[in-house]
Amino acid sequence: MKAKKKVAVVCLSIGAVLLLLTAFSGVNAWNQEGDADSTGQTDEVLTEGMIWSETKIPEEGSSEGTVAGDAASGAGNAAAVQAITETASVPEESAAEPASASPEETQTAETAEAGTEAETAGDESQEAAAETDAEEGAAEETAAEEEDSALAQAEVDYFEGQFMVTVTGNTALNVREEPDTESAWVGKMYAGSGGYILEEGDGWSKIESGSVVGWVSNDYILTGDAGREKALEDSELVIEVQSDALKVRSAPSTAEDNKLRAIYGGETYPVVSVEGDWVEIQYAEEKTGWVAADYVEIRYSYEHAMSKKEIEEAEEARKRKDVATTTRSSHSASYDETTLLACLIQCESGSYEGQLAVANVILNRVNSSKFPNSITDVIYAAGQFSPVRSGSLDARLAKGPSSTALQAATDALNGVNNIGDYLYFRSASSADTSSYSSYTIVAGNCFYNK
Repeated sequence: MKAKKKVAVVCLSIGAVLLLLTAFSGVNAWNQEGDADSTGQTDEVLTEGMIWSETKIPEEGSSEGTVAGDAASGAGNAAAVQAITETASVPEESAAEPASASPEETQTAETAEAGTEAETAGDESQEAAAETDAEEGAAEETAAEEEDSALAQAEVDYFEGQFMVTVTGNTALNVREEPDTESAWVGKMYAGSGGYILEEGDGWSKIESGSVVGWVSNDYILTGDAGREKALEDSELVIEVQSDALKVRSAPSTAEDNKLRAIYGGETYPVVSVEGDWVEIQYAEEKTGWVAADYVEIRYSYEHAMSKKEIEEAEEARKRKDVATTTRSSHSASYDETTLLACLIQCESGSYEGQLAVANVILNRVNSSKFPNSITDVIYAAGQFSPVRSGSLDARLAKGPSSTALQAATDALNGVNNIGDYLYFRSASSADTSSYSSYTIVAGNCFYNK
């Protein structure tokens, strides 16, 4: 069936070509013989030719593929027929090149393509909008997280559970063993000190401050906002290094190129700011840096309570003086007095420094209204020097003083003084320093004033 259709189409095409050739031939002959309008008669001949042409179309299935026309067309028309026939050939159904679409199909295809482009553009727009929304959402989430972090940081209360004392001047708040004014005191808290509340009661609170744990009266402490304000007034926020050594950095990161210096365990530095896991500190005058928060304790720098032992030791340190060696007016003495002085100081001490100190005690007494006004009378005053009572002074006088003792006695007489104005001395092992107004220790002896 497909072959028959192809032959019919070819025949129709050839017939149309022959009809056109015959018409063109008739037009030429008509125009040569008459004077009629060539345009009008040509139209008419074309009409007749077309009618004639249609009557000559071979029947479907005819074996005749062309119509002879040597007289009307010639060799040129035959070539034209061949060209048109080739042009009019129906392509095989299996041809790779698709058939041209009709205008409606073309419009539909263009509309579909435009729709696809619009849909693609819409998809891209939706994707872009989705990406923008995602970015904006991420940015908002990050901002929210940063805000929450900043808020959490701002809400960190470094004074939580703590207190400050209200005492001023030289007064002190007693920390007692029990919540009772009759209980023994275990420590004292002075102005500007504070600590932690361990147990809060109606009239008394159990506290910890430094090494002291005990009870204090609530009438003399501040907690909460009032305590925080007092802490800011009397102290500052600091870090205390908790590791053996800690790096200070120029920025809050562990980059290798931002190391500034090292700080060490137990040292404290003022806090400038806190950012998450990092603390900005002032590590030198007008110099700041960052340290990792995991290795420091952030606290207020208020003073702690002093234990009873610490107070007693501080009192001892206050009483004890490191007396510098000075020069004062020389003291005249005879040879016998100089020898007596040298022998006594040799009996009292075995070193030059100790001997010089004892010699100055004797000279201080000579200059004091409380004692006799000569070296001999001071040395032999009743009950004053044990070598006199024991007889060791006489034994030494019989042998004579050592060169060291003689030098110490001579230096003292010439004004060299290493114990200041002290009038008394005794072995440091038996000294009751708590009963002295002040004292110093030289070569195993405690020199003091009552």
